[in-house]
Order: sequence, then structure tokens, then C-alpha cells
Amino acid sequence: MKELFNISPHSIGDGFTMDLKTGVVDVPDENGGYIISTSMGAGKTESIKSLIRHKYDSGILYCVDTKEELRKMYRWIMEELVKDDNCGLEYDDVMIVSSDSEFQCQLSLYRDNPEMLVYKKVILITHVRFWTDLINYFLIYSPDKNEEVRPFDGDFA
Repeated sequence: MKELFNISPHSIGDGFTMDLKTGVVDVPDENGGYIISTSMGAGKTESIKSLIRHKYDSGILYCVDTKEELRKMYRWIMEELVKDDNCGLEYDDVMIVSSDSEFQCQLSLYRDNPEMLVYKKVILITHVRFWTDLINYFLIYSPDKNEEVRPFDGDFA
């Protein structure tokens, strides 16, 4: 399924362009965190769906305001990506960290073994959890479980 607003990956590097209703946002090839802030209905969520579809192998941290937004994106990922045999994203590649009763099992796994986050391709959390939990685990991604994971050095760039 195509998203309503697709991203266009750069031909070289990890960057991409988001063509929103309100204008074009070019995300450079450098690693780092980016905040996309536009009006409601501009296409942020649909573009982020496209971003997840194209770039999940690079590690995605999806951070939103409400549990409802979190739940919607998680369900979309499970239905549209994990169930799509052509996608390659597996159920175990995705982690939602939420106190919602529906996700208690994943929350328990996270609490018992928070370092497991560094191996997840897509992590979904709320903004509050980002600032109250072990922030270093949210910011490190290691696609190779045999590779040593370097600790977060405090540089948010």
C-alpha cells in the first residue's frame, strides 16, 4: 500500500525529501534527530509511514504525544508492514513501550531487559517516556547483535 505522502530517498546517502501539503522538507544525509513540525493535515504522519517503510533498517524511533497516536502507528506497522511479505520487517523488529494494558507483555520485556531496544529496528514511545526512561537505549541502534554496542555519549547530534 502506498502512503498518501511518500518520502523520496536521496540517490546517495541516508537523506530524504518529504513533500508535504505545506511545502518540501529536505532531511540531510547526516545522522541525527529531526523534528518535523507543521500544521494538522499537512502529511506528517503519512510521510512518517513512508519513512518507516523505506528506512526501518536504519533504525527508527517514533516518538509522539499520546498513547492513541502510538497505538495507531503500531497497528499500522503490524498490518501494513509486518504482514507484507515483500517488506522484510518482522514482528520482533518492532517494540512499543507503553503502559497501555494491551501492550503489557512488551512493557514487561522492556523492563526486564531494556538493553534489547538497541537491536529493534522500530521503537515506538511517547515523549514522556523519552525523557523519563533510560534515554541512551532509545538513541542507540545496532542492527548486528554480534557487534559491540557503544554507549550513548551525550551528543544529541
